[in-house]
Amino acid sequence: MRATVPITFSALVCTLVSSGCSGSNDGGASTLLPTPGVEITQANAQDLALRTLRSAFGFVDAAEVGSNLAFAAPPLPSQVALATVAAALASGSPASAVLLPASVSSTAEGPEGGQVLRAWEDQDGDGRLSPGDSILSVLTAYGDRGRSFSGIVMLDVFAVTGVPPLVGVTSGRLSLVNLTVTSDAGTAAFAGSMQFRRETRLTVELFEMVLDADLEVDEATLQAGTRIAFNRYPQTETFAMFADGSLLVDGSPGAVVFATSVPFSGLSFLPDPYAGELVLSGGQRRTITARVMSLTTLRIQADLDGDGKVDETAMSTWPL
Repeated sequence: MRATVPITFSALVCTLVSSGCSGSNDGGASTLLPTPGVEITQANAQDLALRTLRSAFGFVDAAEVGSNLAFAAPPLPSQVALATVAAALASGSPASAVLLPASVSSTAEGPEGGQVLRAWEDQDGDGRLSPGDSILSVLTAYGDRGRSFSGIVMLDVFAVTGVPPLVGVTSGRLSLVNLTVTSDAGTAAFAGSMQFRRETRLTVELFEMVLDADLEVDEATLQAGTRIAFNRYPQTETFAMFADGSLLVDGSPGAVVFATSVPFSGLSFLPDPYAGELVLSGGQRRTITARVMSLTTLRIQADLDGDGKVDETAMSTWPL
């Protein structure tokens, strides 16, 4: 019989995450995006574009890796864990102190180094991912697709149809606790929680996240109402990313609102997209258009007076 422990993964993570754990999973955030208010100038246009791209798509990397780990095969007990449980029970220790943590925990190596400790809280003891279950992943320099991840990812399951991860739909809440993503461009840190929906079909894997509370990203905040999606197409070994939302940079008097005008597309065996376009809107109808031109080049164009014409063009290195 599966024992119950008084402190659940969800309660622990909600203690560590500053916001979002009290939200529901109703299929979409009700918070409306703010009116664009940041002033776009020649001096800040490139910085705003780079910050927004890093925040939105760095967040995708973090959430997708956490989700993939959660939807991998449920952790199975190691021989060491089983031996520890047997010895503890033989000595008279209560099952509630040792059985649950040991029987559903496992440690795995990252594809590119580091490791992850995964723990599965199977609330109904059915051995399947089902509503009410939680999966906790603790990453330590976990290497995947040219990036290194450290921190905590928590997934709470609210609804399941089909047989995930093979086929079906799973929805719930994904929480990031001081999760850092390190690449050649530097390190970004994420903290907060969000609604998620993950659907697996024979030809496509769809993963959508909706922020119903602000998500902290270094010296900026992805605001509630932001929607970000990552779609993977196994048959063609390609992927596409989409981001629509708003970013508030610390010290800025207003938000920049962004939307994907061309999907950020790439090959599954490469870490970054080779095409895509994001349009950023500020106050007084001023805009910035950031377009991935190739695997190595990003073009940033700014309309500084709101007349719909490009006033400044800059080229930057891609990926960020």
